[in-house]
Amino acid sequence: MIGCVIFIVAGVLAIAEYVQTKKEVTPDKKLFLIPVLTIVIIVLFLLASAGLGVLDSMAASDSVSFSGLSAAISNDYGVTSGDLTGTLNVDKDFDYLEVKVRFYNSNNLTLYESYAYTGSNVHPGKYSVDAFYYGNEMPTKAVIEVYNEVNGDPIHTQNVNIN
Repeated sequence: MIGCVIFIVAGVLAIAEYVQTKKEVTPDKKLFLIPVLTIVIIVLFLLASAGLGVLDSMAASDSVSFSGLSAAISNDYGVTSGDLTGTLNVDKDFDYLEVKVRFYNSNNLTLYESYAYTGSNVHPGKYSVDAFYYGNEMPTKAVIEVYNEVNGDPIHTQNVNIN
């Protein structure tokens, strides 16, 4: 990426130099088109690459789903604890998958965060997910997020109401 930026800056400087010295050099308009066309081709290439990245991200989102989600959380002896369990359905290969669950109260404040699944070299299939909850307050909802890279954006998000 840095190489592309340097190349574009060099092209712009070449155009500026050409414009300043065009009176001194025999004008050849065909040579002027070389840096301009190079910049246009690089910009088109970068736009196409970004578009393919968006399509890959959309395909990853469609390749992950959940089934059989249920929460068994109760308050015993002043402590609220339990699990949110279910099945992660994967339809394509992933180098890495992580399922994170955040539990919220009725005011939409985060009560607890739990990792329900982490795996490397994940192949198509069904995987058990289990997110543990522990706190002083009963959660009203959980948000499940699936990540396919560490510190990345989630590729799939699902809300679960807890009764």
